[in-house]
Formats: sequence, C-alpha cells, structure tokens
Amino acid sequence: MLGVNERVIAGVITELVKQTVNPIKDYISKKWSKSEFKSEIELIDAYEKYLTKSKEKYSKIKTLLYKRTPKNIYSFYEDLNVRYEDELIDTNNIESLISIGNRIIITGTGGIGKSTMMKHFFQNSIDMQYIVPILIELRNLNDKFKTGEIDLLNYIYETMSNLDFKTDKLYLEYSLETGKNIILFDGLDEVKGDLINDVVLAIKDFSDRYNKCPIIITSRPSDVFMGWNDYIEVEACPLNKQQALALINKLEFEDEVKTKFYMELDERLYDNYESFASIPLLLTIMLITYDNSADMPNELHEFYEQAFSALFHTHDASKSGYKRDISTKLSYERFKLLFSHFCFQSYLNSDYIFTQNKLLGYIKKSKDKFETTSQFTELDVLEDLIYSVCMIMKDGLDYVFSHRSFQEYFAAVYTTTLTDEVQQKLFNEIIYVRVSCFGNRYIEILEQIQKNRFIKNCIYSKAKLIKELFDKKEIFPLFELFYKQIIFENESIAMVIQDNGNLFVLDKTINYMDSIRGNWSTEKMKNLFYKVQGIKPANGGRIRLDVREIFDMGLLDELLDAINFYLDLQTFNNWFIQYEEALQKVNNTNEDFLNNL
Repeated sequence: MLGVNERVIAGVITELVKQTVNPIKDYISKKWSKSEFKSEIELIDAYEKYLTKSKEKYSKIKTLLYKRTPKNIYSFYEDLNVRYEDELIDTNNIESLISIGNRIIITGTGGIGKSTMMKHFFQNSIDMQYIVPILIELRNLNDKFKTGEIDLLNYIYETMSNLDFKTDKLYLEYSLETGKNIILFDGLDEVKGDLINDVVLAIKDFSDRYNKCPIIITSRPSDVFMGWNDYIEVEACPLNKQQALALINKLEFEDEVKTKFYMELDERLYDNYESFASIPLLLTIMLITYDNSADMPNELHEFYEQAFSALFHTHDASKSGYKRDISTKLSYERFKLLFSHFCFQSYLNSDYIFTQNKLLGYIKKSKDKFETTSQFTELDVLEDLIYSVCMIMKDGLDYVFSHRSFQEYFAAVYTTTLTDEVQQKLFNEIIYVRVSCFGNRYIEILEQIQKNRFIKNCIYSKAKLIKELFDKKEIFPLFELFYKQIIFENESIAMVIQDNGNLFVLDKTINYMDSIRGNWSTEKMKNLFYKVQGIKPANGGRIRLDVREIFDMGLLDELLDAINFYLDLQTFNNWFIQYEEALQKVNNTNEDFLNNL
C-alpha cells in the first residue's frame, strides 16, 4: 500500500498528465481531422510512468558531503536567486523565472549549484503541476555523438524511454509542438570542444522548431551566448549571508564543529571570505576543512590546496578520531602528483564520467609514470580517491568527481610542472583545440598559480599572430581566425566559432586592460539582416553564411561594426603593445645584469 506522501505524489502526477494529454489529443484531432485519439490510454500510462520514475531519479544526489548515500536535494538545497538586469528573481517557483521569458540561459561559476537548481526545477515543475519537465544532462552527448551527427530530438526521446516513457516518438513530437514540455538543458559548458558548435546549433534549431516549449539552459559564462537574442541570459547569484547560514544549518555534520562554524560564519568568515562562502560547493569545503584550519586563504588555488590537504589528513568523525589509512601508503606529495596527472589526462579528454575500466585505465597511466616500483594496485588508488580524500564518488554504475572543479584544479597543478616549451605546445596544439576555455576554472587556477608563465606560454603566441594581421590591416583573414559561419535570424546573429583559442585570447587580453567586450547593436544587426536577405532570401527566417560569403557581399564592415569588433581589436592592440614593452624591459634588465658580471 502506498504511503500518504506517495499517494500525494501520484495524485499530482495524474493531474499533470491529464493537463498534458488532453491538449495533445485535441491537437492531433485537428491536425489529422480525427474525432478520436486511439492512443490516449497509452500516452497517459507512458507519461505517468515517466514522471514517477524520473521524479525519483532526480530527487536524490550524492555530494562531497554525502558521497556514500544519495540525499534528497531538499534536505540541503538552498534556493539561489538569479539576476536579470537589475532585478533579483527567486527561483523557488519555476514560474517566476519563466515569467520573464520562455528562453532562459542561466550562467554561473562552477560550484554555485546550477545542476542542483535544474533538478529543483524538474521537481518543482511537477509539484506545481506547471508543465511536464524533461531534463537533459548535455555532458552525456560527449560519448554519444561525433561531430556533425547531433540528433537532439532522438536523444531526448531515448533519454525519456530509459525512464519508462514507452510510446511512439511521434507522440513526444506532438507534445513538444503543443508546448506541453519544459526542456532543461544542463551543463552546456561540459560539452567537448569539438562538439560545442554542433550542440549549440542543434539547441537553436530545436528552439525554433518547438517554439511553444519553455527552455532553460545552464552553463558557465561564455561569449558564445552574445548572439542568442531569442534567449534571456540571467546570472546565478552567489549566496548572501542569510542563505549561506541557512545552507550550513541544513547540512548533516558533526554538531560541535557545525555549531562553531555557523557562529564564525555569521560573525566574520562570510564577510572576510565572501568569494568562497557565497559558493555552495566552496562553503561546504570550508565546513569540512574548518576543523583543521579556522583561517582561510585568499587565493582560489590556495583554498583548493588547503581543502585537499585537510581531506587527505582528516580524521573520520564516525570513528572517534581514528585516522583513516591510505591504502596506497603514499605520502601527501606523491599522492597529489599521481592524482594531478590523472586529472590532467582525463581533463584533456573531457572525461567527467567514468566506467570502472576507464577510470582504472587512467590510474594505471599515472601509476606507470610516477610509481613504477610501488606495490599498490590501481584499485588501491581508487579506494583512496573514494574513501580517503573524497575526490571520486560512485554514481550508479559509473564514477564521477565529487565536483568537476577538483579535476580542473589538479589538472592545472600538473600543468605547472611542465616546461615552458611543453606548455606552449600543449596550449597551441591541444588545449585550444579540445577544451572550451571560457569560464573555465582550469584556466583561472593556472593563471593564478603562474601568472607570467601563463601569459608567455598560453596567450602570447596566438596574440602575436593576431597582432601581425592587425598591423597588416588584413581584417578579413583576421576575422576568419575567430569565426567560420554567421547565422542571421531577424534581429539576432549567431556566430559559429572557428577557433576557440583565438577568441579566448582576444577576450583575455581585453580583460587585462580592465575593459569589456563591446555590446552588440540590435538595430545594426536588424538592418544587416534585411540587406543580406535582399541578396540571399532567408529559408524559414534563417540565413546561414560562411564568413567568405559575407566578405564577397561587401557587408563585412557592417557586420564588424554591429558586433563592435573594431573596438575589441583596438583594446587588444593596446594590451599587446604594453606587454611587448614590459617584455623588452625584462630582456634589457637581464642583458645589463650579464654584462656587469
């Protein structure tokens, strides 16, 4: 017999399904001029089973703190606000967010809780009987498709089918066409670099085709979204002090430590370390490490180092101070080097989810590189990563990082051990090709740890190429360095990236000048669309052109003006000149020093 709570949930789901199926039935009847809907019972059954199973699946997650047993998200979840222009929007009710528009991009730094927020939206949509939600974790596309093969509709149907949506795909299409689903695309920033353009275009095509369905996308901040004029971009806000305290209050932790930390957080820690205490993941790490060190570092990389050290040396609170053994018997520094190499290798391959065989394969590579004479096994390392340092968690049949930011941090740590020559080759030939750099904590950490080497090895060579073209005033090949296609759609322009690395370098150097990328002009984009349309009529309201076609039409200058490209280039040029002058002073100083020896 179902308990009271299960009966309530079942009743909510039944009512939501009725609200969904009836409009689909009417839609099919009108579309096909049929008076009856023969598959009504089948569709009701499919949706009820799907919602029941998916609600259970997305109601619980493992976290750094709850790494062994999944916890209901509402036992620790604290609602985040999102900022839209100058307005703060409470995300407790999904309808509050959708009220500003039915195309939303939520951006935020790693660890702020975007994925948990999406699971909350999924639950909330059902509980409020708002609309049937579909949650798609975009990172799973990485191992599913190759470049040019993205079939988003089929993947959505496959995802739902795995959650007991057992009916013909045609009825999913009818449901989408009537706007009876809300689509939650989580983690666009976790898509591999070689797939990102295809996924972006697939999402935009999907948005156009099923324009009645609300869509929410989460990602770390990225310039990719600048041309998405049909989407509203909102920012996930960090926790304020009241929210941070409420979150700590909800967490299951040793009472004495938690009580003391709560008081310290209220009195001084939040104010002194707001950049850490306002991010849910980092706040949780602060709690874990607090017992070891009541003082927090100022730099992010120092914070992660302290956190890993605390986790490595921690005492198991459930065993009355009994120190956990390290199965590998490695020292702290040797274990950190081994783990850093593992993170570096998996990060470069954009691997965030592992089968046991894949995980052990990575561990073996690292062991063979640094610990050839050691007696421990790959399984010993895995045991330490799960139980001793809490870096890896079991998630069903797979393994995942307790949080992706740990992978990025340790990948950056390992990168700093490489020579300048190797770092330059790494970035120019691998990182910029495989990894999306915007909003990437790996880049942020690496820049903090080795600022001068970062500019020299990771920025300068590409910046020099851009500068050479700038000096020659070769604007077309210069623009072609960054973008390969332009998609016009009424008042919006979508830019398909040619080289993520070049665009990153341009963006980074602009930031070094304490400047920001220029705003794109909606009015100029609209005028340009009509000119292009006069030369090449739109197909369904959309025109897709290679950069060369824009150049041949004689409209390149107008395009560059619409997206403020000349302003960006001038800011870049000013930075490059200053950096070369600083570099020359360093060289002169070294020569003078040698001459006086």
